[in-house]
Amino acid sequence: MSITKEYLGRVAESVLRILGNEKITSFPDLDRIMNQKFSIDKKTDYISVELRPSNLGTTVRTISYIAPGHGIPLEVRVNEELKYSRIIVKGDFNLPDYIPFAQDIFGNTAQDKQLGSIDISQIKSELKKLIS
Repeated sequence: MSITKEYLGRVAESVLRILGNEKITSFPDLDRIMNQKFSIDKKTDYISVELRPSNLGTTVRTISYIAPGHGIPLEVRVNEELKYSRIIVKGDFNLPDYIPFAQDIFGNTAQDKQLGSIDISQIKSELKKLIS
């Protein structure tokens, strides 16, 4: 299924709402919600927060918006050891400052932007830019 920019904006709003509701304001706050799933508007969609392996033997805190039928239209990865965050989006559009790296069978382009920081306020600021 094709993912529009408007749909991605609603997804970003949902992620920001969960981060706000859970009072996530700094990197250590992510550990409070680790391994939790948050339902979105009584749909089958949900946000999952997990610890996963990453580059060079490190780990990332991953915030994934999971939407059956759409896959994962938005994912945030935060790597404390390497001091970066990565925003990964998928959709039928290209975003400025994002680098395309794959395409699915529905014509959605996976693209990412790396932030040279693990600052939650910068991550939130980047997510806000996706809402339009």
